[in-house]
Amino acid sequence: MPQPTQSAAVSANAVEDTVNIVNRFLAYVQEPSIQLQLLEQIAQSLPISSDETPRKLLSMAFRDVFNTTSLEGDDSDDWMTVSLLEIVDGAPSLEFLVRHARSIDRQVLPLEVIPSEDLVAACLIAFHERMPQAEEVLKKPEEWLAEVYPGAAILDPDGWRNDGKSFDEPITCGDFERRFQACTIRPAEDSSSRVRIEPT
Repeated sequence: MPQPTQSAAVSANAVEDTVNIVNRFLAYVQEPSIQLQLLEQIAQSLPISSDETPRKLLSMAFRDVFNTTSLEGDDSDDWMTVSLLEIVDGAPSLEFLVRHARSIDRQVLPLEVIPSEDLVAACLIAFHERMPQAEEVLKKPEEWLAEVYPGAAILDPDGWRNDGKSFDEPITCGDFERRFQACTIRPAEDSSSRVRIEPT
């Protein structure tokens, strides 16, 4: 039987490391005390927010990563875990959780527990690579918004300011997703919609 090459072994180890790092982080954020800290950070990042908005945003992120609306995991003694494919599919919401987790007091959530920016970026790249057909289609941002995040509204298009790109110019779905991450938005009222996350 052929033996795995060194590069294949390294790749397998990298995959296992990624899954372990992300699941260790997610185990922390399933703690109610950490969730309260996350809710505070989300609330502080919003220009205008009702008491329920941060909880809705966190709930949507959890639903996307864990495929559940619960903020406190399941009823068992074990924390929910995710596979590599689930990590990739939920990468935008993972980025949302990681971004706000970085603002939590280090005595509450140690920095070494939080996935690195490079790891999250790699997950986001893999997420967009899983949608090759969507990458080839050009639509105006408001069209992508209605299709991908129905019911949500962009209050401030911060993601279009860095390079001066016009908000009216057609772009790919991947480009829209990347720019959307930096925008100030109003979440959809219906939490059962296809909205992946509502970042600041």
